[in-house]
Amino acid sequence: MFGSALNPALPVVTIISAMIAPAIFILAVGNLLNSVLQRLTRVVDRARFVIDRVKELEAAGKIEEADFLRAELVIYRKRESMIYTTILVYYAALACFSLSSLSVAVVVILHDQWAMIPTVFAIVGVLLLFGGSSVLFQETRLATGILDREIERALTKS
Repeated sequence: MFGSALNPALPVVTIISAMIAPAIFILAVGNLLNSVLQRLTRVVDRARFVIDRVKELEAAGKIEEADFLRAELVIYRKRESMIYTTILVYYAALACFSLSSLSVAVVVILHDQWAMIPTVFAIVGVLLLFGGSSVLFQETRLATGILDREIERALTKS
């Protein structure tokens, strides 16, 4: 019944293969999202620790040290924002890859009338993946910058 609506020029195996290709990207984006969400958790935990430490230092009258950590909080805010952007972009890429996979089946049913749609969704998904990874690269540079700053401060105090 449903098989009669399929384009006879495309065997079912070819259709399924075409639908699976975006699934590889979906899996990759899912793994990246897991990693990014873990990064967000670490940033949140570290920022909360620094906030508590700033309060302790202020109460102890150690204003210079508190100011040093306050500057780190500005960077943590920026990192959080970048990670949030990355998460949104990765979710959009995930949606594009899902739509790409689904649209393969729709194109087969419509007899190739909209054949470019799966490809367009896949291209947009890859571009979003690239964009999110670019933002994450910048966030990583901020993270290593904080560490370098802390190391430098510790070395100069010794």
